Formats: sequence, structure tokens, C-alpha cells
Amino acid sequence: MSETSRTRAAASPLDILQRTVAAAVGGYGFAWAASVLLARILPLTRYEATQWAVLASFLFYLLAILWAFRARPVSRMWAGILGPAAACAALAWWAGPT
Repeated sequence: MSETSRTRAAASPLDILQRTVAAAVGGYGFAWAASVLLARILPLTRYEATQWAVLASFLFYLLAILWAFRARPVSRMWAGILGPAAACAALAWWAGPT
């Protein structure tokens, strides 16, 4: 069998539950942290920066959801969602209030 015709094994119910929770809760956390960071670092007025950050948060959430179901090892999936969320939250805290 060639490498391109390899099929994946069926996912276990626990794997699907973890990915769903990571997509919903972790994705929300990442989108929130990234949008707060974006609102604080954009060189616009507070209102405009907030509006752009809120619009971008939908993209951040979509990317987290796609990542949750694309990453193969579950540990990589969790690290790929929680790592950037923690980094964005730390950077937003470091940037301080605008």
C-alpha cells in the first residue's frame, strides 16, 4: 500500500469529545485573548481598534476550530490551542490598558 492511499483509523468517542471541547472552549479562549491583544496593539482610536479586533475574533475562532479537528495527536491539538491563547493573554496583559 502506498503512503498516499493510507486510511486513518476511526476516532474514539473520547477523542471526538476532547476535540469538540477544545474547539468550543479553547477556541473561544484563543479568540478572546487574540482579540484583546489586537485591540491593545492596533495604532487606532480605542473604538476603531476594538471594532477591528472584534471582526478579527471570528477568524481567530474559525482557525482554532479548524486546528482542533486537523491536528493529529491530541496533545499537539491542545498545545496548538492553549499555547497561543496563553501567549496572547500574556502579551495583552503586558501591553496594559490602552
